[in-house]
Amino acid sequence: MNGTLKEVTTMDATIEIDETEAKELLYRAALAKMSTEQADEILNDMLPQRLMTQAELAKEVLHVSPGNTRAIEGYIYQPGFPHVVQEGRGEGKRNTWKYYRPAVQKWLREHQEEA
Repeated sequence: MNGTLKEVTTMDATIEIDETEAKELLYRAALAKMSTEQADEILNDMLPQRLMTQAELAKEVLHVSPGNTRAIEGYIYQPGFPHVVQEGRGEGKRNTWKYYRPAVQKWLREHQEEA
């Protein structure tokens, strides 16, 4: 195809797509067939493995506003929710909780409720 347009006819319409769009279409089709667990594994391989703050957990994994404490606490205070306690450094510093993305994603998969 090399940058040329290709005409594709579906049930109701004819569209033209170029090579980049065709690759994107194939990629999306493959993702649609992939399980959530497989997608998480690929994503985790691509992302740096580090402990996340509560704000990062909210934004990157739970997809809620970091300021939405009610939504965040609905997860993090559940029994068995994975976290690591980091001790505060220095006098008067508080301990903080950190979260490891792969462990959180696994916990979320295992604790889904069906509607």
